[in-house]
Amino acid sequence: MSNEFHQTFGVSRRTVARGLAWSVPTIAVAAAAPAHAASSCIPTLRSSGGLTYT
Repeated sequence: MSNEFHQTFGVSRRTVARGLAWSVPTIAVAAAAPAHAASSCIPTLRSSGGLTYT
């Protein structure tokens, strides 16, 4: 039956697993992006080098 399913739909379990493996980090980044954009932390470049956040 497993062979019939693969021949009928052309999608293997490995293909589904690969799609899930890529989608989980993408969803995590997309969920964090609005919170990062809304933060009021402003980086300032110091003359001695480095960044300070205000």
